[in-house]
Formats: sequence, structure tokens, C-alpha cells
Amino acid sequence: MGKATGVRQGRVTKKKGRNRRKREPFGTRARRFFVRALWVTVITAALPAGLYTSWQLYGAITTTEYLAVERVTVDGAFRTGVDSVIELSGIEPGENIFSFKLASVEQSIRTDPWIESAKVSRSIPSTVRIEVAERTPKAIVNAGSLFVMDSAGLLFKRYSVTDGLDLPVVTGLGADGLDSGAPVEDSVLMSLLDRLDGRDGFNSGDVSEIHVDTEYGYTLYTVDEGVVLRLGTEDFESKLGRFERVVEARGGTLSGVEAIDLTRENDVVIKYIGNVVKEGGAT
Repeated sequence: MGKATGVRQGRVTKKKGRNRRKREPFGTRARRFFVRALWVTVITAALPAGLYTSWQLYGAITTTEYLAVERVTVDGAFRTGVDSVIELSGIEPGENIFSFKLASVEQSIRTDPWIESAKVSRSIPSTVRIEVAERTPKAIVNAGSLFVMDSAGLLFKRYSVTDGLDLPVVTGLGADGLDSGAPVEDSVLMSLLDRLDGRDGFNSGDVSEIHVDTEYGYTLYTVDEGVVLRLGTEDFESKLGRFERVVEARGGTLSGVEAIDLTRENDVVIKYIGNVVKEGGAT
């Protein structure tokens, strides 16, 4: 028989190992391993040193007397007062200006129900600036207990005589779900309050109570003589204008008047104490 030629039954056979990747020498692989290991060792050793240095720097910044608080300014604290806001902030004279978190100070200041928002900033090296926005009281709401409502309709605190507020009292809203921190979801009521606040003539200062009724709408009680003004649910400015003309026609007095119904378009119904008299829209 002849010698093998590498051809068998029409197929070419390949010698084993011909397509394998050539293996690197042991020395080359060892050097690569040790270089990588060295880098890992250097970085691992440097991290604690860097962290330690950063911590030392932070400690120096937050304790140096050069950055001690010498002055705290407060803007916007008309009702709450500057001293009260500074006390709420918890910032003490001589305290390092970087020793407290601004967000924490702002949150602490907002614990006063009169303060709607607070912004605290640092002015290096020694001044802290505080800007607050106070709530605007709109009415006192009687919902089982008395609450102060702001211009957004939020019952932001329980009413106290020390608040010194001379505002209309809103009744008829009910007590269900109403407590400090709850919103009054009555856009018509808020519109009426805005209208009364913006008037030059008869305005919120002349109103002792606003009663809300889901069927009859909104009824005002005047400070002068306690007269009942029935307004309904819309066109408040026109109706208040008609009321002012009635008062003017009567010489500026409401004496003897029990109630005035303004719910009918271009019509005024006056109820006097003891009888009822209907007067046309010309009054």
C-alpha cells in the first residue's frame, strides 16, 4: 500500500490544532497580570487616603471661625416677625455657616402655619439670608371649629383671637372633611371673596358673614345693621352695585331694613322690619 496523502473518500482532512490561537508565552501573561494587580492596589490604597483628605477638608471648613455666622437677614416676615423666623431657623450666632443644611432650615421655618414658603441662602463668609412668603388670610370658616382660610382656599390654621383678624365668617360649608390643612373647594365662594376685596365701595370690611347654601346660593350679612343680602350664585358685581344704589337712595342708611333680595335680574326686593316692600330696578 502507498503512503497516506490526507485525502479520504473525497474529503480533505485537517490536522488538529491548525486553527487554534497561538498561546502567549507565560512570561507575557504574568507581566500583564502583575501590572493590572499593581493598578488595583494603587487605586485601592489611594481611595482611603482621598476620602480621609476630603473628610479633613470638610471638617476644617465646617469648624473654622472665619466662616462663623455673624448676621441673619429676614425678608417678608410682616406678620410672623423677624425674630420668630430666626428662632424657627435654629441658626445661632457664631455657628459655622456650612454646619447646617439649607433644606432642613427651610422646612423648620415652614412649620409656622402663616409661612407659605421659605428660601434660605448663604452669603460667604458670614451672612445667612432668609426670604419668606406669608399666607394671605381671606376669611374665617366656621366648620364646627373656626379656621383661617387663605387666598388659595386652604384652611391653614385654627382661628385664635390673638390672630387679630377682621374678616367675614363663612358658614354653611359643613364640617365633613374640613380640618386644618384641608382645602375649601368652592370656586364661586373664592370669586365672591375676591370681588369683595377688590371693591372701592361696599367690600369685605362691611361683611360680617357669608352663608353658603347649595340651593339658594350665597347670602351676605352686613356689619351695619346686620342686614341680609341675598345674592344667589352669579353676577355678583351687578347685584352689589344695585345694593349700593338702594343705600344711596335711602340717604346712606340701612336702618329699618331686615333683608334685601338681589337674586332677580334688574329687580330689588326689600324686606323692612315688620313688612315687605318691593322696589323696582330703578332704585
